[in-house]
Amino acid sequence: MPKLIGHKAHRDLFMDPGPLGSAVDAFARDLTSLGYTQLTVINYADAARHFAAWLRRTNIVLACVDGAVVDQFARHVAAAVAADDVNGSPAAM
Repeated sequence: MPKLIGHKAHRDLFMDPGPLGSAVDAFARDLTSLGYTQLTVINYADAARHFAAWLRRTNIVLACVDGAVVDQFARHVAAAVAADDVNGSPAAM
């Protein structure tokens, strides 16, 4: 499990969900209560946390999220993954 500890430090540093943090935490609790594995809960919660952090950094309020915003986030993720492939290390998303 040491990898998860480092993972948590990275998540805390770069993936601050801001005011949506309680919603992300509730989502993780719901997944756990539904019987999802710890790894699945971590991965899904991290994805939600990333989206919330990105919304905060781009000054997009939740009420304005629509298909175009989701597409913009998907392009952001794709660019970060491409940068990982080129640089060989995780990019700050």
